[in-house]
Amino acid sequence: MAAWFFTSLMSGSAVTALDCLFTSAVAEPVWLDFRTFLTTWAFYTAAAMIGVALLLGMSRFLPRPLRLPGDSLGRMRSGLARTWLLFAILHFALVWKDLQPGSWIMAYAVVALAVGAMVRLFPALLIRRAAALPGRALVFSLVLVLAVNAVWLAHDRQAGALVRQRSADWQGPVPHVFLLVIDTARADHFSCYGYPFDTTPHIDRIAAEGLLCTQAYSASNWTPISHISIFTGKYPTQHANGNLPHMPESLLSLTEVLNRQGYFCSATYENPLAGRSVNLTQGFDWDFGVIHDVWVYPAPLRLWDEFVHNDDGAHATLATARRTFEWVERQGGHLFLYVNLAEPHTPYRINEPYFSRFTENLDWDRVHSINEVLKFCATQSLIIRDSSAFAGWTRESLALLRAAYDSELAYDDYQIGKLAADLQRRGLWDQTFFILTSDHGEVLGRHASLGHEYLLSNPALQIPMIFRNPAALPPRVTPDFASNVDVLPTVLSLMGLEGYIPPEVEGVNLAGPAPAPDRPLFIANLHQGDQYSLITREHKLIVDYGDPQGRIRTADTLLFDLSMDRKELKDLYDLRPGLRDSLLVCLNGWIERTWIEPEDRLQVSAEALAGMKALGYVH
Repeated sequence: MAAWFFTSLMSGSAVTALDCLFTSAVAEPVWLDFRTFLTTWAFYTAAAMIGVALLLGMSRFLPRPLRLPGDSLGRMRSGLARTWLLFAILHFALVWKDLQPGSWIMAYAVVALAVGAMVRLFPALLIRRAAALPGRALVFSLVLVLAVNAVWLAHDRQAGALVRQRSADWQGPVPHVFLLVIDTARADHFSCYGYPFDTTPHIDRIAAEGLLCTQAYSASNWTPISHISIFTGKYPTQHANGNLPHMPESLLSLTEVLNRQGYFCSATYENPLAGRSVNLTQGFDWDFGVIHDVWVYPAPLRLWDEFVHNDDGAHATLATARRTFEWVERQGGHLFLYVNLAEPHTPYRINEPYFSRFTENLDWDRVHSINEVLKFCATQSLIIRDSSAFAGWTRESLALLRAAYDSELAYDDYQIGKLAADLQRRGLWDQTFFILTSDHGEVLGRHASLGHEYLLSNPALQIPMIFRNPAALPPRVTPDFASNVDVLPTVLSLMGLEGYIPPEVEGVNLAGPAPAPDRPLFIANLHQGDQYSLITREHKLIVDYGDPQGRIRTADTLLFDLSMDRKELKDLYDLRPGLRDSLLVCLNGWIERTWIEPEDRLQVSAEALAGMKALGYVH
């Protein structure tokens, strides 16, 4: 009994220390508090008690070399070593996707080795008698509790000092700024944009209190490039990155401006191509990479989210955002928070009760190729451009696919509503300048295609864009053209920081008196090829310069009359040569005027390449 109690308590305490110290190293001090520590410790200790009991009970049935020794001290030492090794392996399996190359792997290795050394040396040095086991186990656990909380407290004070120092220099007109980017969010699937299903009731209420842009387009249909445009106000042709997923240090970001104004800047992102790996975190004080269904807080909470909430990341990410708000508020600081939600990016996870609600009137008997539809929902592949892949699909088949996508969007909306309500209760919501947008849309079966990469059709480009700032922005809806290059100039203008907008920024202040409602918009897809689009009120030109000689590749060069053909079904490129040529002159002039060559040869980082492979961009 003494060996069982000691081994269980030691193992549970050791893995708790590993998990909490790693969390503190990766996710800063926002997630750690005494209650979280006790919850984690109780989970691991209970699991250890069950595991050690099984180990002791099964020992007699193992081959002689694998059996535990007969004496209490020997059984304790051997059982502790085996239990610790098993728990360490299981814990590593839970968090290994969080371990991006660099400091995170080093942090995990250092913490694991330090805790492992304590587990190995403590019994040998301090325990000589079996009768001392229970008392010494309690002492060991208490030492770990004090050590972990001492590390957390030191980390908390160090980070808090930076917040307070930054707050002393604060000059902003609004206490907090919150930029939320929902990955792959197609505007016409938001109910506030007229979608027939009630997918976004909480976002609708936010939109009703701010500026809703009904004609917003992304500057690119690829995540890293679009995010760079959001943060810099510049089109992809101005990024000077050689078409690579990397934000050069020379680009001034929104974060850097707010940092200099006294805001503590924190980034929490799910998509690995929307964070540190592509240098989007330039100017941030800290960043948390929450990648898909992996979370950066203690494992029991991660498991609870995964199996109870069926969470694909939004709950965990926005919970981290809430904790960040709470922590910065306790420090008396001012926060700029950037959050990226990966949902509803593929694969589409079916979320209830939303999926059942969106399919309650679906005629399932007419859903042909149902297994193929569900396969497409589960795939990580970003693009399918093959009409034969949709052979046998009916309207109901596409409705099923879209219901899965909509259920992810509705789940995001629910989590956003919870966060907004919590901030409202704390009196922080009306003190926060909130911006919601997306990096691009999703095709969802239009033009016999899935995904968004390589496509410059409107479903892949039209995005939501909402600004809520009660102190400076009255509620209204604008039909004026908007682009995500407008985020930086709009935010800085509404904050009275127009002087920090670089002169070469192409975006405009959407809340200004003359936001150029009929200006043309430009889109560039430079990921694999040279594809551009020019959009006016009535027309849309798509040009593919992907030919090896730089000539126009006619297969993907199209012209549409949007006034009569909103779904882009009838190509007029060869039928309207005069219109085509005038739009080509405008587009080519823009490319020539804005194109900037990179000063240095850039390379894709190992983290970015791993993220591209994980999301199916490269194989």
